[in-house]
Order: sequence, then C-alpha cells, then structure tokens
Amino acid sequence: MRKNLAALFFVMSIGAHAQQAIKGTIIDAESGKPVVGASVSNKQNPSLTISDQNGTFTLNTAGNEVHLQISKQGFYPFSEKFKV
Repeated sequence: MRKNLAALFFVMSIGAHAQQAIKGTIIDAESGKPVVGASVSNKQNPSLTISDQNGTFTLNTAGNEVHLQISKQGFYPFSEKFKV
C-alpha cells in the first residue's frame, strides 16, 4: 500500500549568480512523521539530494523556475512547480 508524501519548503537566495537554496521537510501525509531517504530533485536542472533523518533537505538550484520532484519507495511521488 502506497502512502502520500507532503513537503514543506522555503526558498533562500545564496549569491549573485541567481542560485537558490530550497530547504524543506518531507513528511508522511497520513502520520505527519518525517520521511527519511526520500529523493528530491529539480526537473529544470540536474540537482539531486536526499532527505536526512529528520526528513529535511537542501537543494541548490539556479534559475527562477523550479519543478520539484520528491520520491520514495512505498510512497506516491510528489511534484510541484513554482517560481522563485
């Protein structure tokens, strides 16, 4: 049985070259517990990271549009597109 993922995130600028740091926490939408080891990527460019033991992640990316994708075995994938 697959579960749903939820992501809480915010964006922070980190330099003059339009780089952004997207920081967030991935949680199980049903239990509210953090999801460890989820893959977090931006479809707009080749950045990838993994959530830590608290479900938190930081993804460095460039540009003003992000297509965030989160996946973990046993969960439905989560995808969100937004401008920064």
